Amino acid sequence: MLVYLLELDYLDPASGETGTLCFTTAGGGWCSGPADDPPDRFYEPRLQVALNYERRVFRDGITPGCGEGGYGTATIAIPDGRLDHYKRLCFDNRGVRSLAGDRAWPRSAFRPLVTGLAAAPEFHQQTMTVKLRDYVQRYRNPLSRNVYLGNNADGVGVEGDTELMGKTKPIALGRLRDIPLVLVSESDDIYQAHDGPMQAFEALRADGVPLDILQDCADLAALRAAAVSGGQAVTCAALGLLRAPGQASATLTADVRGAKFGGVYVEDLAGLLRAVSAHLIRMPRTNLIRHSEALGNAVWAASGLTAAPDASVAFPGSMSVWRLTEGTGTGGHLLAQTLDCATGIHCFSVHVRPAGRSRVLLRVARSGNPADNVAALFDITAEGGMVLEIQTNGSALGGAYDEDGWLADAWVDALPGGWIRCSVAGQPYAGQFAQLTASLELLADDSAQSYAGDGSSGVHAAGAQLELAASPSRYAGPTALDAVTAYDPEEEIAFDEDSLAALAAACPQPVGFFTAAGSADTAAEVCDALCGGLQAGWGFTRAGLFRAGRLRALTGSEPVKAVFTRDTIKEDTLDWSAPFSSADGAPPYRVSLSGVRNWTVRRKSELAEIVAEQSPAYARWAGEEYRTARREDPSVLARHPAACALAFVSQLAVLADVNAQARALFAFYASGLERFTFAVVMNRESGVFDLDFLDVVTVVYDRFGLDEGRNFLVLGVTEQEELDEAVIEVLG
Repeated sequence: MLVYLLELDYLDPASGETGTLCFTTAGGGWCSGPADDPPDRFYEPRLQVALNYERRVFRDGITPGCGEGGYGTATIAIPDGRLDHYKRLCFDNRGVRSLAGDRAWPRSAFRPLVTGLAAAPEFHQQTMTVKLRDYVQRYRNPLSRNVYLGNNADGVGVEGDTELMGKTKPIALGRLRDIPLVLVSESDDIYQAHDGPMQAFEALRADGVPLDILQDCADLAALRAAAVSGGQAVTCAALGLLRAPGQASATLTADVRGAKFGGVYVEDLAGLLRAVSAHLIRMPRTNLIRHSEALGNAVWAASGLTAAPDASVAFPGSMSVWRLTEGTGTGGHLLAQTLDCATGIHCFSVHVRPAGRSRVLLRVARSGNPADNVAALFDITAEGGMVLEIQTNGSALGGAYDEDGWLADAWVDALPGGWIRCSVAGQPYAGQFAQLTASLELLADDSAQSYAGDGSSGVHAAGAQLELAASPSRYAGPTALDAVTAYDPEEEIAFDEDSLAALAAACPQPVGFFTAAGSADTAAEVCDALCGGLQAGWGFTRAGLFRAGRLRALTGSEPVKAVFTRDTIKEDTLDWSAPFSSADGAPPYRVSLSGVRNWTVRRKSELAEIVAEQSPAYARWAGEEYRTARREDPSVLARHPAACALAFVSQLAVLADVNAQARALFAFYASGLERFTFAVVMNRESGVFDLDFLDVVTVVYDRFGLDEGRNFLVLGVTEQEELDEAVIEVLG
């Protein structure tokens, strides 16, 4: 007997606990076995509609590469009101799994239908509707999420001035021409091409005039120290930086081989899709504090107070709780830790709860110079907590920025049980520093920092975190003597390795993409652009694996996932439609492909006068964004007056590759492609549960020339369990 399962992960904000809700279509419910994951779990028989879901690797009717992603719903019956309390749980962007199998099977044998993320459910009188998304949802955020801090002062730093503050940093992927450089240190004439290590700077121009690259430096100190004069430059590929004196009024551009991930440079399509997925989707958060949950450890210096564990007080989750109790002396009452830190804005946070004292202060100070500090005063008895004051160097700060442009801000985050997470961020000193002291200080009721303690009052505290960031991230977890790094999301992207290996063999050409400073390009848009023009697409399989593949002509000898015949295809559902975005379904008479992108388009008037005179070819190059290759067959127009012209944009980096791919595209789209859709029953026998995008299937039918059977690529599947039907779209 076919049954469906739905597993829905959640967070309970009241307790901080996480868990999984389990439902099934099986009458009387279903229970997993002791060896299953999850083990011995009862699935409530409330799954009314197991799955309405659509997945498509290419947008409807268009065959250039685009990761469309999957989306849909499942419906849970709640007429008795017993599940109404679920509306206070957090489901958004948490895991969801839909599965199908025989009632007698173990959980491990069930077929995954959807492995992805949930959105916030909708609650109705009779039902709860769960929204399902695949992992493409994680690619909807900007590719570059590191921002310029804008905290350069007195010639220190490479984070730009206040005009750059808050703008995202550039990302250079693969092989690129004429990308614009960002001036990140005006006093040192330092520019940035990429946020991180990169392979090489190959050429550099100021308003189109070539500059001589003298050497590549190992680090920032060597870059600053290198002897360089006008018309010359030195680079530091390890940091994505270069130094070019005397060019502040010019537009600097560079030809580069971009990002290195894990020390490895890649420039082919499969390699860049993997690099984006493995290194740019998950955001790291690093806790620099040592013994962040052992506040009585010797790395913490207590002054005017004692720190003792207190098991009588619970923290939401499993974090250890410490009671900080003031002494009877007059002075400060604080707990502090000094750490080695890089120059920059740091954020310090601690979870606190009143235990006789209602006010605390968090401070980040330059070690050895405590007057250089950023601090914030908090009222932790106010509902939800309250930031009373933000200070820089002991003076109250009116806004989020002080007169020197250093960022300083503070936050409170209310948690269950009266806990407040207090956070302060800022850069305590405009110059270089190598150590910081982070401290939690008790305050008197009038906010005095020095007062006579009563020997019993204090606060409960848990989970301290210091991070190189302008705002607090989620707590990264307990530390010992070393920093701990966690990620959002926590799970690594898993790959369909066979698909990436096949794509690497099919598309070895160098490609590249650049997101400029301040760009909001999402990771999905970047992956789409990299695939564009190469007949490639990407997405996630039913099991949640990243898969990428390529549209290609099939020979009929390929291994197939399923065979569909008149016996399995629902009656009167086999339909033919245009294979690409042509309203009349006519074949193309022309295919054009653009590539070799110029990332800084300029008119001749925007170039130095000498460029047009001495380098007319470059002047023409600079005025066009792309080079375009065309292939056409005028005889097609004679046969098909409505024949269309197809235009594609690629990120290919070499003109010869653009020409070759234009020929391949014309041959592919002029080869008599056909697109079919048909419906099958949703069951194990039809084979639909095993299908994923770009799988090969065979269709045998006594219509439309399919009598002998033909192989097709699966473009998409739409499943409607309530109709017991799946609609499959194929191309071949």
